[in-house]
Amino acid sequence: MLLDMVAAVASGSDWADHPVTQTNVIYVALEGQLGLRTRVQALEHDRGGVYQKGIRYVFDACNVASTEDVDSLAVTALKHQAKFIVIDTLSASLAGTAEENSNSAMAGMIANVQRLTRMTGAAVLLVHHSGNDPRRGARGAYALNANPDVSIEVGRSGNERYWRLDKGRDGSHTKGWFRIEPIEFQPAHETEPLQSIVIRHVQDSDDTQANDAMVFAGPKPKTQERTDVALQAIRQHLSQLDLNGNEQRNPGEATEETIRKIVARAFKEMHDSGAEGYGSNHRAENVREAIQSLVSAGQLLRE
Repeated sequence: MLLDMVAAVASGSDWADHPVTQTNVIYVALEGQLGLRTRVQALEHDRGGVYQKGIRYVFDACNVASTEDVDSLAVTALKHQAKFIVIDTLSASLAGTAEENSNSAMAGMIANVQRLTRMTGAAVLLVHHSGNDPRRGARGAYALNANPDVSIEVGRSGNERYWRLDKGRDGSHTKGWFRIEPIEFQPAHETEPLQSIVIRHVQDSDDTQANDAMVFAGPKPKTQERTDVALQAIRQHLSQLDLNGNEQRNPGEATEETIRKIVARAFKEMHDSGAEGYGSNHRAENVREAIQSLVSAGQLLRE
């Protein structure tokens, strides 16, 4: 779906019935590099291939938490006159250099990406995965949900696939459906046909389950948001490593005093990253409230 979007931006053609402003594109491909060439060829065959002149693929390591790497990427974008930069994926970009579950680390990373935008005038799209529960949004620190200006969720429900504007400054609930279609083609320089996939945008889903899943909720109340942050911090603390380095998931145990300290530290990180509603004035009260909410919901057991 991302390659299809990039093709539309590079060519200036409508994407999913939405108008597009044409610009050159920088696509930083850090995952699935072996399969990318065939998918690009499939897209060229399906669309005619002219748009590729406006796309520059970057396969070198690029850490968006690094000032030097972002400066280098800005130079590339300015030389290419690109106003759209794609980082695919955020996890591969960080590659263990920054803690994905740390609000302060991820807020710093996003600030670095915003600096890239100011240097180039480009929109920067970070590809990131959801957690085990997609309803909770992006995997990792809460700053990955709270700090970006725009968030587009891509998912699958039943037999249908969808994208939707999960967060946007104008509050629009834009969404769309698409299907994946196999394609076989034979480029002139290949001796055998190649097989790959392209996507097809569809007007409406035929899947009742998928339609039922597309319920657009308003912003979470601050109390629920703090409870989510608290739960994420507790889960992270209780995920420990055994002697072989394998992660041991819940259930886990900690004293109530430890749990309070974990949640208070998470709230402080949220405050330091610029999030509202986590200040020191009512922090102790907010910590108690969040823990009690988790106990009442059965997600935290007090013995």
